[in-house]
Amino acid sequence: MPEIAPFRGWRYNERVVDDLARVLAPPYDVVDSNTVQALLDASPYNVIRLELPTAALQTTSGRCPYREAAILLRDWARHSVLVRDTAPTLYLYEQQFSASPCPLTRTAIIARLRLAPPGEGIYPHEQTMSGPKADRRRLLEWTRANVSPIFGIYDDDTNSVASTMREYAGQPTLDVVDRHGVRHTLRSVTEPAIVRQICQAIQAADLFIADGHHRYETALRHAHFCHSVYQDIGAAGDPADYVLAALVPSGDPGLVIWPTHRAIRGSRLDSRQLHSMLAQSFDIEHVGHGPDAGRDAWQRLNATTRLPALAIGTASDQTWLVLRPKSIEPIRRRYPGHSERWYRLAVTVAHELVLSKVAERNRAEVRFEHDTERLISQLSRRSLDIAVLVPPPTIQDLKALARSGERMPPKSTFFYPKLATGLVIYRHDAP
Repeated sequence: MPEIAPFRGWRYNERVVDDLARVLAPPYDVVDSNTVQALLDASPYNVIRLELPTAALQTTSGRCPYREAAILLRDWARHSVLVRDTAPTLYLYEQQFSASPCPLTRTAIIARLRLAPPGEGIYPHEQTMSGPKADRRRLLEWTRANVSPIFGIYDDDTNSVASTMREYAGQPTLDVVDRHGVRHTLRSVTEPAIVRQICQAIQAADLFIADGHHRYETALRHAHFCHSVYQDIGAAGDPADYVLAALVPSGDPGLVIWPTHRAIRGSRLDSRQLHSMLAQSFDIEHVGHGPDAGRDAWQRLNATTRLPALAIGTASDQTWLVLRPKSIEPIRRRYPGHSERWYRLAVTVAHELVLSKVAERNRAEVRFEHDTERLISQLSRRSLDIAVLVPPPTIQDLKALARSGERMPPKSTFFYPKLATGLVIYRHDAP
């Protein structure tokens, strides 16, 4: 079962950094070049320099950006830009954000999580790719630190563990609002008896990786490497056997999955052509034309009980259609051995019955968009050619599939808001 432990985290020193909002960053995999530059301009100490050195550090020819990040991390510790907490700590991390119809708060426990093979109390849910894992591994090998936490969900529908944390946590050591209007607060729990109680409660629960699959797999591989090289280390709990994690209870009201829609460029198909192409696989409902029809189509997807359903819009004639699969047998034949739940994921249907025909055959570019209104607006402005609205999976989908060892396609889930990077750092050479 999952094992967590407190640690003496490294945090920004407010005597050196007067505005903590300027040194935090989003996770490395959701920042583009414009965001990186804005973060660099915000502060010379912004954590993006450590988390994404390949984009953030201007290295001369032949110099390794990962090595430069490791040097910078040591320099910041040496000059007290980062200071280490004095006692082993569990951190209470709360994010307050706007959502319809009312504001929400998501509560996480930040701790170090003992690594275990998938399926041994810790369950991944999404497929990974080799490129991001190679990047994260090089950063971990050089820095020997976790700068950003993975995002985990632990079984606790009553939120009792988080309530205990909230009761015994001290005053906020960080309280900032980011550029998206999300408020981040961090508090500490150091009382040994309470820390033990929290750790024991988590150990009794299953844990699901919500975000950070590449970092988790990288950390697990790095730990195996450390044991193979330094065989006398690890029996008593090598720091490399742990990864920094932010853990949210399954019953948290702020645990929100946003949709991950597909935006297609490079395909000039109109609605009649799409209808002809997809009619064999789907019952197709014509919704209407323009942005209002796109919003109506999305509402119909949210209201329907017949799952999975998708909506597709075309820039060429500004038409929106709702697609309901006639059968999932083509997917079952192509990918035998999966559960019924996996076959009926909207993202599975989108990939196998729509994108394989609309995008792949035309070698069109597919990108991802989480904001439904923004995607509809982009289509109306003809900034893209085709929009596919894809309802998100539920937490129940994630847990059931993960427990059965099944992985969703990449970019199936988007948990909002993203965890901030730079709240607290876990260093293997100083746990």
